[in-house]
Amino acid sequence: MALELGGEPVSTTPADPAEERFVFTTIRYDPQLVQSAENTAVSCNKPCPFYMFEHHYTRMQVAKWNLASWADDSTSESSPRSAEDKELLRKSPGSPAELLHGLLSAVETWKKTYPTVEPESLRVKLRLYTNGQIRTEIFNPIPRLPLSTLFPATLGTPAEHRDSGKIEWTISLDANPTEPTESTIIKTYDRSAYDRARASAGITSFAEPREVLLYTASGLVLDGSLSTPYIYRGGRWVTPMSSTGGQQGCTRRWALMKNLCVEGDVEAQSLVQGEVVFMSNAIKGFFPTIYQAPKK
Repeated sequence: MALELGGEPVSTTPADPAEERFVFTTIRYDPQLVQSAENTAVSCNKPCPFYMFEHHYTRMQVAKWNLASWADDSTSESSPRSAEDKELLRKSPGSPAELLHGLLSAVETWKKTYPTVEPESLRVKLRLYTNGQIRTEIFNPIPRLPLSTLFPATLGTPAEHRDSGKIEWTISLDANPTEPTESTIIKTYDRSAYDRARASAGITSFAEPREVLLYTASGLVLDGSLSTPYIYRGGRWVTPMSSTGGQQGCTRRWALMKNLCVEGDVEAQSLVQGEVVFMSNAIKGFFPTIYQAPKK
């Protein structure tokens, strides 16, 4: 694995540079989660410092079969994938216990590399390559969040959030539609659709409290560039249908399990200036945004 700290990675067992295709998941490391019964319930029923660990493990298990297919399609008869690579990919990312051990080891290596830093939380990216190798990147520390943000009992109502005056994020609509592909359904090396959408919205930094909604050629809301959207329709929060072609994120899965939302179609043109759009991802948890309509 390799640890990346917002710059050059510190390598321990680096992936083959020639292996460019990968699937990945991004997960929050947060020691307070060990005390969370909700997190334990989605971490193989064991106390765990990684946010919704079990859902990330499942995501990687599902994604690797697409990775195997891509690898077979991209290799020629003169340069076939070795039996060893195929077997390593089949076994990756190992058992939940093995993956957890690898993540914990990566965090410990990070702490030894930066002994004077006492992070409240860390953003961890886990990549799985076509040759079965795993690469872990740990980025700069991130602030601790309340457990109520990570595991809300309810998403409330739009009026409650507007009246609170505490919404820090804004969200806009992409300037052009996005064609759903495998890379909009699964988190892969190909982030071009999301990069284009963020560029069209003028978002230049991940530090900006801004998001952008992608939509399909048929006019349906597809996904956020970094987060799952929930839009209030008919007295309930609605997240885009799986069949629309967006990411099946870990927090989305949890929200559906907890009946915080339902799946449904949302027309992009139905969004109105100033409405509250909830978002979620595996780093920030659940957070409200205010929709900013395109200027005419």
